[in-house]
Amino acid sequence: MSNTFAILVVDDDEASRVMMIEALRRSGYQLRGADSAEAALALLARAPVDLVVTDVRMGGMSGIELVRKITERYPEILVIVVTAFGNSAVTIDAIRSGAFDFISKPFHPDRLRQVVANAVEKRGLLREAETLEPVDTLKSHANQLIGQSGRMIDVFKLIGRVANTESTVLICGESGTGKELVARAIHENSFRREKPFLAINCGALPETLLESELFGYERGAFTGADKTHIGIFEAVHGGTCLLDEIGEMPLAVQPKLLRVLQDGEIRRVGSTREIQVDVRILAATNRQLDTLAAKGLFREDLFYRLNVVRLELPPLRDRSGDIPLLTDHFLNRYMIRNRRKGLSFSHDARQALETYHWPGNVRELENVVESAATLSPTSVIGPDSLPLKVRTAGFEDSFIERQVPAAASGQIIPLAEVERLYILRVLRQVNGNKSMAARLLGLDRKTLRLKLKQYGYDGSEDEKE
Repeated sequence: MSNTFAILVVDDDEASRVMMIEALRRSGYQLRGADSAEAALALLARAPVDLVVTDVRMGGMSGIELVRKITERYPEILVIVVTAFGNSAVTIDAIRSGAFDFISKPFHPDRLRQVVANAVEKRGLLREAETLEPVDTLKSHANQLIGQSGRMIDVFKLIGRVANTESTVLICGESGTGKELVARAIHENSFRREKPFLAINCGALPETLLESELFGYERGAFTGADKTHIGIFEAVHGGTCLLDEIGEMPLAVQPKLLRVLQDGEIRRVGSTREIQVDVRILAATNRQLDTLAAKGLFREDLFYRLNVVRLELPPLRDRSGDIPLLTDHFLNRYMIRNRRKGLSFSHDARQALETYHWPGNVRELENVVESAATLSPTSVIGPDSLPLKVRTAGFEDSFIERQVPAAASGQIIPLAEVERLYILRVLRQVNGNKSMAARLLGLDRKTLRLKLKQYGYDGSEDEKE
């Protein structure tokens, strides 16, 4: 979608405006600029865009007022607010005015590109809901669930069983395991697939803002509520809502969610009228909700309502056999996205990828593959293009059995010998760099030098500091 996605950047500071445009240009978007909110509105009247990125404090009309006017006149346009004067009040004002997201200066260009990419994805979902694509084109997220291990096969089967039911599904797993992909796959294979799917992170918004986003609010409900706002549950009527990080939902909001699950009813903030909604709720968490409920940090009755069907996503370390498949998938996607061909990982690089324990799970693997493909000086990606923590992984795993044959046969060996072999192994792995080896081993350089002197180590030919 990038090459057809039109973005308008609004900032009265030319240098800042040009910097943002250049940061986004490499992603292939259609870009325009405006030096004031008034100029932006004039441009939108002639040629509407998909996304507006605007500063807050500008001469004349403010960025917040621009957000309000765009939301009123062009509700399909998403707006990202950027300012050097960010605080909680401005953030809440921007979001309540209809902004999609908020970034505070100074920021890294990658942060801007990521927020814009999120907006591109949401705009694509809205277009998808508007155009009601045929059923056979709606398998994209299910196809992104990669794996052939027994644990993942069980996940795929469970998705197939629950998709065409109305049951609430609690998706559990560590961060980065793909919980939102599973939720989208359930939606795209359900009877509701032609209706909207929206996800909201319950831990990303303060209590009052989360309540307003979920249930909506009436005009005059609070300062700044100058018009009625439709909440997510109403917006996805007939579709599916994913409540991500449900374990972070404030206790004060939980009874209202319970009412949605029990009676299919919501009440907007500032209203006394009940509204019927038809929405399937999926929830995701990386926490143990039953433990939270036992401690009084999560409503027990809500936990039982959410835990109708429990889907457990395994961490990547428990399905290491899927790492080669995932590596190839992410590398192929990188080559397509960046118009590159012929990239591959060397045997040693693949071995390092399969040995690392991946605390960040699939998301971390994806980032490492993209980084390595970008940094590699050759078409064959070697271990040197991998992060240090990845290429030095596995020293501890079965180290004695692999490096000390006597131990493998059951003989007892001195601890000092194990230490000697391990230190020399680390030193070889970092090509003789004593400073790096000391950091990895948790030693100061003086201690490492003394130990190497005891071992009679002579690394003068590859010694590095």
